[in-house]
Amino acid sequence: MSYQVGAACYESPIAAVQAIASSQLGQLLHASGGTYAVDVVAIGDASYTLAFTALDGGPALSAQAVPLTLQPCGLLTWQDGMTLGWLVVGAWATTYAVKFLWGLFRGEEVANGDA
Repeated sequence: MSYQVGAACYESPIAAVQAIASSQLGQLLHASGGTYAVDVVAIGDASYTLAFTALDGGPALSAQAVPLTLQPCGLLTWQDGMTLGWLVVGAWATTYAVKFLWGLFRGEEVANGDA
């Protein structure tokens, strides 16, 4: 089973959590009267842990575990694209057939294959 993070799918839960955690790495957090650099210190199958390093002498913050619920991959595959493409072709063919038959029933002359 693959897991979706943003516009990408990952084959393992660890890879998906790594992708999510990487967006947190290096951010600056302003809290408790100080500025902190965010660092990822642990990654698991369904969570990651952030540590905060004070940059301006602010009070120490404890590490925070961030639990996750990973989403199954919902991106379209080439098989989905082929199915949708053939549905569009079928809709156009049906429209042409109805137009052609409508012209025949009304007694219009068909010239050059146009109804």
